[in-house]
Amino acid sequence: QLGKFNMDKLHRQLLFCPPKDKIEASLDGVKQYLNLSEAQLRKMVLSVPPIIGCNFDSNIKQKLDRLQDCMKLSNEELRKIVMLQPSIIAMSFDNNIKPKLVTMKEFLAFSDDEIKKMVVRHPAILSLNFANNIKPTLDAVQDHLNLSNEEVRKMLIHKPQIISYDFDGNIKPTLDALQGFLKLSKEELQSLVLNFPSIIGLNFNYNTKPKFEWLQLTFNLDRDEMLELVQKQGTL
Repeated sequence: QLGKFNMDKLHRQLLFCPPKDKIEASLDGVKQYLNLSEAQLRKMVLSVPPIIGCNFDSNIKQKLDRLQDCMKLSNEELRKIVMLQPSIIAMSFDNNIKPKLVTMKEFLAFSDDEIKKMVVRHPAILSLNFANNIKPTLDAVQDHLNLSNEEVRKMLIHKPQIISYDFDGNIKPTLDALQGFLKLSKEELQSLVLNFPSIIGLNFNYNTKPKFEWLQLTFNLDRDEMLELVQKQGTL
């Protein structure tokens, strides 16, 4: 059953949507084009209500075709991106998606293949504003860890989800807690993050710290032994 919030969103959209037969034809086109189940189509409609007002052939299909052609995506890669980030259906390719891909590529000299791998792994990149979200986060990470552009580039290729994290609310508290717990120098912290970028995305108090404390207690590890283990195994 639909929750009240989802019903309200659909009701607002239905006030301005096309006739029922055109909605059904458009949604059927989306379902067939992306090989969706009824449950997957339902989830997409609830996530992006404007989809019910879009014509499949003249709007949605053209947009997805251009995205697929621009990034040289396979059908399955396109399907994965849309399923994980359905809001791209409501975005303008020319005014939003394409400029963002170009800016991302130019920012850290990513190749087309690297951009493709990042977007397939983390489609939310396409929904973020470069100037207001992506660049400030990357600038803050680069400054905090004293990274070169090349080091930031390699880190993002390995862990593109970093782009979506809030620096002050997520990244910095995690790095500060990690540095304090292991008594890391700035250079040791930098090396650890570069070797294991995924550690940035972990909740230190609920994920990393309990493991560290258990290892220390169980195997009677001193600081240097603990650091050596983490440097070899990363997030453990």
